[in-house]
Amino acid sequence: MTAEQALHDLTLILIYLTRFTDKKTDFWKIQDFQAWKNYNWNTLDELDEEGLVSSNHRSKSLWLTEDGVKRAKEIMKELGIEDWKPEGAK
Repeated sequence: MTAEQALHDLTLILIYLTRFTDKKTDFWKIQDFQAWKNYNWNTLDELDEEGLVSSNHRSKSLWLTEDGVKRAKEIMKELGIEDWKPEGAK
């Protein structure tokens, strides 16, 4: 795996693991998963172009797409990382 691919995959995992929802809905509804844009901008743009995240340039957060959640879970499984539900989530 190249360093660029590792950055891509690990950024997606970190977005997934730091996800949150600001709505009073069931946490596991994928369309509500958000994360802060505190990652490499080029990598975020690539993930957006691939349809794994969705964002607009004026927002400080982004949304994980269903494909993004699926791919993040696949990568985590490949790396032996457990899934989890963040503290305070419904």
